Amino acid sequence: MLKEKIIGMMLVMTILSFPSVDGQVEDETIVMPCNDGEITIRYSPVFEIGKEWIVYLEWNDCVHSDNLSFLVTIPESPMGNESRSIELTNNSGEDGIVFQRYTFYEDEFNVLVIFALMEEGVGSDAKEYEEIYIDVNKTMPNDLRNLWIAMSIFWIGIGGYMRYLYEKKENIKKNIKALKEENEKDEKKN
Repeated sequence: MLKEKIIGMMLVMTILSFPSVDGQVEDETIVMPCNDGEITIRYSPVFEIGKEWIVYLEWNDCVHSDNLSFLVTIPESPMGNESRSIELTNNSGEDGIVFQRYTFYEDEFNVLVIFALMEEGVGSDAKEYEEIYIDVNKTMPNDLRNLWIAMSIFWIGIGGYMRYLYEKKENIKKNIKALKEENEKDEKKN
């Protein structure tokens, strides 16, 4: 019974001590209409501070004029209204828009991001637009990760030593019980 409790405690401590693994958030995809075709937009819903945030674009049957552009805006950025745009010059293609790792400094939730398809010369209004919300997350520093790993190894070692002592105690009990039984048999013979 005690052996199972020790093993259970070791497993729980091991599972709880593992830090989260970076890069496990799956990209999200949205499709935006564009003239006779569409633009497929892929992005991560989490902006990791210290890493670049990339919006991947793939479009087909979009360009029927030379003045079509795709604009990504983060209006609530600490640096002000952060915007990046690319010109859609070919009828189909793929490209990406990159926001630098220093765009944010603190954790934030539900940060507004606007994807807009702009046609220059027609007016300042977007031809098509989508609003999404992303989260900004600080990555765990390496020293904290190393502390978690060291503490995990420490507690696994303590658990292993406890198990060793428990098994040694059980072996001693078995040996004492066997010696008592031998002594009782010897006394009955004498």
